Amino acid sequence: MATDNPSASRIFISYRRSDSELAASRLADDLRRHFTREQVFQDFASIDPGNDFVEAVERGLDSCAAVLVVIGPNWLDALDHRGRRRLDLADDWVRHEVAQSLRRPGVRVFPVLVESAKMPAAEDLPDELQPLTRRQAFPVTNRHWPKDVAELIEHLQRKPGAGGESASTSGGVSEVQKPSGAWKLLAAIGVVLVIVLGVFFGQGDRSELPLPYTAPPPEVQIPVKKAKVPAVTTPVLPAPPAKATTPANKPREFFHDCEQCPEMVVLPAGSFMMGSPMAEARRSVNEGPPHKVTIARPFAVGQNEVTFAEWDACVAAGACQPRPGDEGWGRGRRPVIHVNWDDAQAYASWLAKKTGKGYRLLSEAEWEYAARAKTETAYPWGDERGSNHANFASSHSQWSGDKTAPVGSFDANDFGLYDMIGNVYEWVQDCWNGNYAGAPVDGSAWLNGDCGRRVIRGGSWYSEAGHARAAYRSGVDLGQGVPTRLSSKLGFRLAKTL
Repeated sequence: MATDNPSASRIFISYRRSDSELAASRLADDLRRHFTREQVFQDFASIDPGNDFVEAVERGLDSCAAVLVVIGPNWLDALDHRGRRRLDLADDWVRHEVAQSLRRPGVRVFPVLVESAKMPAAEDLPDELQPLTRRQAFPVTNRHWPKDVAELIEHLQRKPGAGGESASTSGGVSEVQKPSGAWKLLAAIGVVLVIVLGVFFGQGDRSELPLPYTAPPPEVQIPVKKAKVPAVTTPVLPAPPAKATTPANKPREFFHDCEQCPEMVVLPAGSFMMGSPMAEARRSVNEGPPHKVTIARPFAVGQNEVTFAEWDACVAAGACQPRPGDEGWGRGRRPVIHVNWDDAQAYASWLAKKTGKGYRLLSEAEWEYAARAKTETAYPWGDERGSNHANFASSHSQWSGDKTAPVGSFDANDFGLYDMIGNVYEWVQDCWNGNYAGAPVDGSAWLNGDCGRRVIRGGSWYSEAGHARAAYRSGVDLGQGVPTRLSSKLGFRLAKTL
């Protein structure tokens, strides 16, 4: 299809869901505010229910004049469920989109770098993708997002067929066009086919689908709050995002699946160095060797430790045992205490059954990833214990060394999580091992070793500073119940597989 046909002109956004979905969606929303909605193609956001996913993507590639290849920090090294690098697979969708775009004459391919990603080197790419490295990269930073996107729009407007000239202009501002008749027809057909084709649109990752393409399912959608496109006839230029109290580059998507369910936060996929470096003060030998862990898919984590109020709902349902011991500190939003590993498992199982969702304990690697929130220091706020950052014995808060604090009493970390450090130790899923030799590197729980002991993380209201570091870990003998010395210091929080 000719790329200079205004009715067919498109801006195609290629991205990897496990790497940069949030940035790609934000970029698509901003571009749709300037161009028409139909001119910006972003897979599922541009495909009406019931339409053939494969045909729609191929049509988007065939009709586009510009392709934005959104590259985040995990774009190059993302792995499939078998541990293979996706870009090395011939049936990887991102590889196909980029390769096809590079082969088509007249198509402008923009590598768009987000979240401080670097441009890949040619030797790190398959042969058919190596021409991408000759294309000038365009960084879009969160700090200067509106300015960067406005500059990107200027470049797109200068590309014939990219969409700028297919919208009438007045004073430099595009005017939104109505959807074409062809798209209306496709939407009508989609209503008829949605029930039949919906069966095939189950969870999965489009990058694992075979070629030639044969009705693949879409990837699992990560919960994302997207701005609604106003139904107006006069569009607006890209506007700065609404003022927020948290960094715009974090998913920070909050949700709960039922009235009594814990509030959850979506965490992005990513890599980090697990463990502590040799030079870290108060380091223990069981925190090494440091090793890189890559979590390939986003997951959700409880914003807070499970509270007495949430636990009591499970008790009322008959699925959990009463926990009478609150040490006289109060219940409600205090973290539940006097819970052993089996208690934590019982709560997660009850919530999973109640909601039909994948609730569970965090793995030890997920816990450290969540606690660090992309930092590499001893504590999420730096290398010094500081003052009043968390509830542990020498942190100088009003509760330090005395009792638990109501959850959320301190600032959240950069992932939006409260009390990852201090308040109560948190059970995780892993069996105890005395060091990280042979530990999983994909973020999964380590289920080999001494499984009569389970790992706890994070320190408690009673812990000294060395036990409140992000890398500190300990193992607790399951035995019978909870050890007396930990009874008022031990709780848990949940994860959820998305």
